[in-house]
Amino acid sequence: MARMNPDQQIKAILFDADGVIQTTHPPFLEKLAAIPPDGDSSVEEFVREVAALERSALTGAGDFAASLGELLQLHQSPMNTNNALNLLNLVNVDHGILSAIAEIRRRGVLCCLRHQSAAPQGQIHVENSRIP
Repeated sequence: MARMNPDQQIKAILFDADGVIQTTHPPFLEKLAAIPPDGDSSVEEFVREVAALERSALTGAGDFAASLGELLQLHQSPMNTNNALNLLNLVNVDHGILSAIAEIRRRGVLCCLRHQSAAPQGQIHVENSRIP
């Protein structure tokens, strides 16, 4: 194993969101798919749209709750924003890791987030985002 020269400085760290910063309960995707109205043929699209809202919020570019409310209206979901947020809170965030990231950032190290999701063709899409 190569050793790091003590004079070298770490400039950036890439954190994996899935399974490191956050974990989900096994039925999470099934419950997420239940948010659009019954018979909505665009459940997969809805799930992709929620994932995009999450990525936007993680980078500080969007307000997740407000955007989710708009998405629910667009899909004519009978679920209100608060109930949908409660359902989505089934994601467990590791606050210890978030505290460690905050400390690393205070020391001037760039912290980035890696997130993967299923693309429409079933391929894995990997996205790297700077953690603000």
